[in-house]
Amino acid sequence: MHAAGAGEVLVIDLGGAEISTFGGLAATAARARRVEGVLVDGGCRDLEELRASRLGVVSRWMTPVSGKQRVRVTGLNVPVTCGGITVSPGDCVIADETGSVVVPAVRFEEVFALAKALDARDRRFREALDNGQDFAAVAAALGHL
Repeated sequence: MHAAGAGEVLVIDLGGAEISTFGGLAATAARARRVEGVLVDGGCRDLEELRASRLGVVSRWMTPVSGKQRVRVTGLNVPVTCGGITVSPGDCVIADETGSVVVPAVRFEEVFALAKALDARDRRFREALDNGQDFAAVAAALGHL
């Protein structure tokens, strides 16, 4: 828990194992350190406590199987692999209930500009649909194919 601090995302690589390494007590500790979120390539537990903590936690599995005596720390603040993607210290992790995206720190500005352009196009798309326009026609007009 000491590896992450205020505004940071804690990324835990369990290689996708169906065991938990993050639950309600860890969420309480992370919130106390003002951690922004947690990404686990493995399991977590205590769903009600995680939700109540309002800490953003995304994991591959929900499981009651504890990682105690099954998991050991092999590195802190080092590149890890989550879901086949390398995550390095300083990378930007964006996650929600749908999934997660990792943006390498060196490409952040480029990706952020692209994301803003896509968001603007999606807003135009939604506005057209809200005004009764046909989905296929709007998609073609906006190049949203």
